[in-house]
Order: sequence, then C-alpha cells, then structure tokens
Amino acid sequence: MSELEINVEDHLKYFKEHEIKEIRENEWWFGKPGTITYGATIIVRPNKLIITGDLGYWIFCMYAKTEDMVLAFMRGETKSNRKILDFRAIDYFSEKVASRDKQLNPELTRDSIKDTIEDLVEERFKESIEGVIYESELLEIIKDVNDKSVSKLLKKINDPDKCFVIEDEYGNIKEMKQSLLKIVEAQEFYVYDIWHSIENINDKLKEYGFPLLDYENLESSHPRQLLALWVFVKAFMRKKDNFHF
Repeated sequence: MSELEINVEDHLKYFKEHEIKEIRENEWWFGKPGTITYGATIIVRPNKLIITGDLGYWIFCMYAKTEDMVLAFMRGETKSNRKILDFRAIDYFSEKVASRDKQLNPELTRDSIKDTIEDLVEERFKESIEGVIYESELLEIIKDVNDKSVSKLLKKINDPDKCFVIEDEYGNIKEMKQSLLKIVEAQEFYVYDIWHSIENINDKLKEYGFPLLDYENLESSHPRQLLALWVFVKAFMRKKDNFHF
C-alpha cells in the first residue's frame, strides 16, 4: 500500500469499542471507556470543526452557517464505503484544515530541500571521480563542490584524460542539480498538501537515481495522518447516526 492510501476497515477497528459521550451541546468525547488512546473531543461550531485529543489538535473551517451544516459536511465527506481509500479522494476534507499542532514554514522547507539536493549532488560527484583521483590533498580541494573548486582541482592535475573525466562528470552533475532545483522552485509547498510537492520532487530524484525525500522528516500533515483522521470522523458519524461497523 502506498503512502497515499489507507485500509479503511482496518482502521475502523481501532474505534469499534468507542462510545460517544456528550459533554455539552454540539461537543462530544469519542473514545473507548477507560482510556484516552485514539480518543478525542469533537467540537462543532458554525463554520468550524475542532478535533482535539490523542489524534492531535485540528481545526477545519468551511462555509457552514449552523452546527447541522457542519455535521452534514462530516457525514458527506465520510460516506465513502471503499475498503482502500486514496488520499486524493479526500482532497476537499484536507483542504478545510485551517490549523494543527505543527505549522509548516514553506520557505524554510524549500531551503531545507535545496540543502539536501546540494548534499546529494556533491556526494554523487565525489563518488564519480573516486577512481580518477586518490590523493587526499586533491580531494580536499573539492570539499565544497562548485565552479571555483573544480577549476582549482583541474589546474592541479596534469593528466588530460583525468581532466576530461572530471569536467564531464561535473557537467553532468551540474545539469542534474539545476534540473532538481528548478523543480523545487516550481512547487507551491502549501502547508496542508506539501506531500504533493514532495511527490513531484521525488519523481525527479528517482529519475536520477537519488534517495527520495522522507515525508516524516517534514513538519507537515502526512497524508496518512489525515486519512486516519478521516476514518475517525467516519467512525464517529456512524455511531452518531446509529450505523453499524
């Protein structure tokens, strides 16, 4: 199963023994008696759905003038009975997230990814010329890989064949780097759908044979977090509407 999919029935089992306890009007605790694990308070207000508890702190905002309209949103969004749910099927649900525990700074994320790409291409270049130069003092020259350091390295090498290999490898890696950074710059990095941007970058990294970026290392909502939250809301609405698992 991919990073963007979830087995709904498997996750519904986590909430099978959950019970609804009304705290006050339009505010409920939904959890298993005797434990807070997988439990959360659900608060419905005009234009807002708030979920806070073991699943984190989430605020959803939508155009819904009354509490009943918010409940209708919840009911409508979770009506799918597909066993395997793809994240793209809950785009509308995810778009309504207005706040959560961690906020992502898109520009810091962009800079972080650029730094990662810099490291990847520099390492690739150094590996590619390991069979050409062995002297530690020469390798030290390209500790930081850039036009200046490579030019300095070439001046230190008297062998034309070695120079040709180094120039060719540097040209290739420079082209890869420019292509990757261009992809990064083209991404919007919206706070709550950053994984789409990461997917686009990973497609290019995969094409060049580089390691892929890890979703979990970014301060953003991972697709599976929102999918699991979607199932939690589905379980709540089933119980509230007297449906059976």
